[in-house]
Amino acid sequence: MNLKYRSIISALSLGAVLANSPALLAGDLLIVNPSFEAGTLSSWTNFGSGDGGRTADNTEHASGSWSAKIVDNNTTQDFGLESTRFTATVGTGYAGFASVKVMTGSTQVALVLRFLNGSGTSISQTSTTVTGATSGWVKIKTPKLTAPSGAAYVSLLLYSNGAATSTAYWDDVMISKEFTDLGSPVRIATLHAATFSNDGATIYAAQDGVNNDYTNVPGKLKVINVNTGAITNSYTLTGSAVCWAAATAADGKVYFGSANTGRLYKFTPPSTLTDLGVVLNDTYIWDLTSGASGDKVFGGTFGGTTEVGKFFKYDGAGGISEIQPSNRPADPEAYVRSVAYDSVNNVSYLGTGSATGRLIWFNNATGAHYDILPSGYPTQGFVLPVDYRVSGGVGRVFAGLKGGTRLVLNVTVSGGVPTATVVRAMTTGSTVSPVYNGKVYFTILNVLYSYEIATDTLTNLNINLGMTPYRFGISTALTAANFSGGAPVLIGIGQDATKRYPQMFRYNINSGVSDFTDVLFDEVGVEIRSMTKGPDGKIYCSGYLNGNIGVYTPMCPPPGGAQNVSNFFAYQAEGMTTLNNKVYFGCYTRARVFEYDPSMTPTWSVGTNPVQKLYLNTTYLQDRPFGFTGDPASGKVFIGCVPEAGTLTGSFTVYTQSNGTSTTLRPLDPTYLDGYSIVSLAYYNGYVYGGTSIWGGVGATTTQTEAKFFRYNVSTGAVNVYPLPVSDIQVITGVTAKPSEGRIYFWGEGHLFNFNTATGTMNYNGNVFPDVTYTSGQSNPIWHSASMLLGKDDKIYGTIGGRLIRINSTVSIDTLISGSADHLAQDDYGNFYYAVAHVLYRYVW
Repeated sequence: MNLKYRSIISALSLGAVLANSPALLAGDLLIVNPSFEAGTLSSWTNFGSGDGGRTADNTEHASGSWSAKIVDNNTTQDFGLESTRFTATVGTGYAGFASVKVMTGSTQVALVLRFLNGSGTSISQTSTTVTGATSGWVKIKTPKLTAPSGAAYVSLLLYSNGAATSTAYWDDVMISKEFTDLGSPVRIATLHAATFSNDGATIYAAQDGVNNDYTNVPGKLKVINVNTGAITNSYTLTGSAVCWAAATAADGKVYFGSANTGRLYKFTPPSTLTDLGVVLNDTYIWDLTSGASGDKVFGGTFGGTTEVGKFFKYDGAGGISEIQPSNRPADPEAYVRSVAYDSVNNVSYLGTGSATGRLIWFNNATGAHYDILPSGYPTQGFVLPVDYRVSGGVGRVFAGLKGGTRLVLNVTVSGGVPTATVVRAMTTGSTVSPVYNGKVYFTILNVLYSYEIATDTLTNLNINLGMTPYRFGISTALTAANFSGGAPVLIGIGQDATKRYPQMFRYNINSGVSDFTDVLFDEVGVEIRSMTKGPDGKIYCSGYLNGNIGVYTPMCPPPGGAQNVSNFFAYQAEGMTTLNNKVYFGCYTRARVFEYDPSMTPTWSVGTNPVQKLYLNTTYLQDRPFGFTGDPASGKVFIGCVPEAGTLTGSFTVYTQSNGTSTTLRPLDPTYLDGYSIVSLAYYNGYVYGGTSIWGGVGATTTQTEAKFFRYNVSTGAVNVYPLPVSDIQVITGVTAKPSEGRIYFWGEGHLFNFNTATGTMNYNGNVFPDVTYTSGQSNPIWHSASMLLGKDDKIYGTIGGRLIRINSTVSIDTLISGSADHLAQDDYGNFYYAVAHVLYRYVW
């Protein structure tokens, strides 16, 4: 089986603070009053009959303000408290957890997990004992125990041995199953495509679903009333989770193109949705635009990194057909990323990429095509968006370029050959509105501008939309207050970075009045892209394709009964790490690295906390920071990157916490690491160890054939590259240190290796999972393939090929589950968290 890690390109993911996320996730066994924040021992039952006291106490606490204090003064009787009893499932493993602080005395206290039959009699138990006083609060857990036949209930005892006296404080008492479904920690309501009815009074928007290898939640077509912002109808886009392309044909029919299955949909108002099938066997439809008349649209696709992007049309009479397949206008580019149409001259404009972004003039009548992008402008990456607008016989092409430039172009044709001259160069922004009274409208850095085509006059309207709208429309048919009576109204729909839902924007062109309306999409779980444990003990998860950070508090709500999961706006984090009380997120696009301090107030405010510390695109052409590790002693964070689309050679960055300085090397080693992405890092004893991928950014043709394993000396900067004893390994992931052995473990596809740091020798442990294998000719690059973490039991745990595994030794590996696990994080108790698509799971060993 050829297992791929998806590489679909995401725009800057805009999300929102989801303040009303679910209070509990699905599978937790929540002991009532687990942290005694009620100020009482309510829901707890006295156990034993010794002398002493059981009280709620607010002088000592591991969290919140309260704990349970148990004083045992008797040397002959058991003494303690019993928790809520939960229904136990025979054959299921359970473990107990608590924080305890043991004071002075002849102490012997224990946390006891026990199973009881239907009569309440204990039939099986296990425990963890603390002997002697502790220096402070300690986290303890019981061994995992499987519920035996006859078990009806499971509970925890906070226990003092009958033969000893003790004084102990208890807090944060929890039970967990061996495997627990925790629900979706990252939730969002987003769209990536929208279009308008021809009168501008209705918006048709495609809400994102969930796209992954294991679960597919289809997207939705939402019909939105522009007068009210209300969703009047919703239709399921069966077979597709994400649509990035939308257009309204001249006859009023509405089209959406899928960016995960290549399907084209037609919606005929008021209520008929038709699946037109997959376009030209491609997976991604990137853009759509309408024809001059009738039921016709044009579109562009991604043909895979080894294929050419296709230009196609659909019309109601002839169906789907590729335009000029024998001489494709995008050749040799893999993407037709944006499409515009000049109906007067029957000419299409195609923005292509990704190795060399081009602007193609295509004569629909003759098939002649030329790259008209003027010389002197960036050609790498993509040309998008592309719009064509005409006013009073004057036509202009608006083309967005890599690096943040938008060109306004005048195109003339002589002898059948087009020439584009630059009318204006400015900062790129949103797509361009339809023409009204000689002007078009668009945003630059989220601020609204008008542009008069005939006079080349750009005017700042001084309205910050807080977003880049996916589409603008203009209507003179609204009835809403301030926008009625035939007034020309500019409408936009997009997603504000500080808002929970998409927003509709309206602007009365005559009066200047504007307003914003939340469009109340349903929230959906977002596929988990990366995760780590924060310094606050919480599990941080990033979403794919829509970004956002879900923060899960392990096993019970924080003191006071607050939520145990919160969602915050963020870009899509490809990698994360925690170092010295800070969390670092490596975000796509343009390799932005953010630093977050959970102890700061406010808890989350983008720009303040987290704050962007690195931007590795402009100088170093990086896009996706996958590799992260850190050295607590020196306060240095090490970051490995995948370059931007169409380019090769990732970078290696050293960031210093104390002063915010950084050093970036691209390539890290010009002799051996040029052409590689750096995707997996681990720090150990003065060195950073790393794994690479032969793949660069999306659309780039690989020049290397085998991945490299390297060591970077933090003090001297020296780099050593070590060959693998097995050939044809194309990606190395899961690089992890095991200090007790002085070895670095990692995966090379399905092969397991370990590197002896003392001798500098490489050891091969075999092709453990032969189904995990890749070939350089496949359509998608591989950057993340597997994960590893060292457990608190000094065993390495990992995910690979959909499995959760444990490496007991180099010759003994257990598969704990098979079929769906990805990514890995570990909480303060040693439990592991992994993702199955958008669902977070916990494993207790």
